Amino acid sequence: MEFQLPITIASLVPPIRYGDKILLTGSCFTEHIGGALRDWKFDTLLNPNGILFDAGSVATSLISYIQPRVYQEDDLVYLNELWQSWQHHGVFSQMDKQECLREINTSQQRAHAFLREGRGSCPLLFPLCI
Repeated sequence: MEFQLPITIASLVPPIRYGDKILLTGSCFTEHIGGALRDWKFDTLLNPNGILFDAGSVATSLISYIQPRVYQEDDLVYLNELWQSWQHHGVFSQMDKQECLREINTSQQRAHAFLREGRGSCPLLFPLCI
């Protein structure tokens, strides 16, 4: 009786190298993996929208970095005495609307620039989008 399922995972071609830029987005698990990669001195950008929990939100965030999207006042909601975006984690919530927008758009710009700088390592994504 086998108590383990043998799994063969093919190597990444080309493999990730120290000079590569690595954008990680997703759940708190992503935070742990990204933290380890950062500790190992990889060039990472971690969760520009904050922690996200579903594939749709991750896809929307990636598209917003590629475009790059600039968030406006209409994109914010006022809830529990804070300005916030449904597309961003609560760490972006602020009492001041302009400060909330500034933090969101600064993160968007940083993600866009990070992806553009790493475009050589992602040939399928960037000829189509940027």
